[in-house]
Amino acid sequence: RNLHWLYEYIRDQFSKHNNLKRLLLSGDNEALISKPGELHPKINDINIYDLNGSPDYTILFPLNGKATVSLFYDDNRYKDKVWYVDIDKDRYVIFSSSIKYDISRNDDQENRIIVKLKTNTID
Repeated sequence: RNLHWLYEYIRDQFSKHNNLKRLLLSGDNEALISKPGELHPKINDINIYDLNGSPDYTILFPLNGKATVSLFYDDNRYKDKVWYVDIDKDRYVIFSSSIKYDISRNDDQENRIIVKLKTNTID
């Protein structure tokens, strides 16, 4: 299925709400499929050996079901902080690709599908 419509929707929302006036560019995408009871381990979308080729932002968009995304980050001297974001069908979360994250256990009786978009920006 063509995901171009999703990029356009998120690009429009992103440009309305950011002060930097950056433009999101489409990039790699993949489907994160969780079987019932399955938990995604901690994920990092930055390739430390190719920082220039790594994405700027990660976008998670569930096609069905709901999930909690745990974002792990350091806030200067306060290390190992966690922020929890609930996402549901037709809602998305966008965050810096330098942030490690995991996705909660699938508590539904069917497979949960989350589209992951990795994007770059230009000024």
